[in-house]
Amino acid sequence: MISECNTSRGGASIGDAKAKIQRANEYAGMRLRAARLQRGLSQESLAAAVGLTFQQVQKYEKGKNRMSAGLLAFFAEHLKVPMTWFFDGLPQATGDDLVGASAINSMISTPGGIDVARSFTRIGVGDRQVVVRVMNALAQNGASAPHGD
Repeated sequence: MISECNTSRGGASIGDAKAKIQRANEYAGMRLRAARLQRGLSQESLAAAVGLTFQQVQKYEKGKNRMSAGLLAFFAEHLKVPMTWFFDGLPQATGDDLVGASAINSMISTPGGIDVARSFTRIGVGDRQVVVRVMNALAQNGASAPHGD
């Protein structure tokens, strides 16, 4: 357990270490959600398959609860992903890198997000720029409009 000291041996703040641990928990949770959605599973069906409640799966996906190594291995086996998949692309930096990684994971964790990403990689650079402009315009218009989800 990490205590509430101000610094550790390396001079880094314990608070910084706790924040880094929390970001890793949240990232692994986002990756769990993405893998579940990619397989077309609900939280309820994944929970039932691994002997949990859907509320527990929900907390893991949001990074509220930590997943043990054993649970990660079980999720990986059931979702047919390597165990390392939960941490692939985990940002080691802060700032823009972390924001970008979070946005990507948020996108692929939404229904249709994986389809958008796959389609995006199959179109040419010029068309990608058009798609980005259209998506930015839709996002600006949608920021003030009520969401249907």
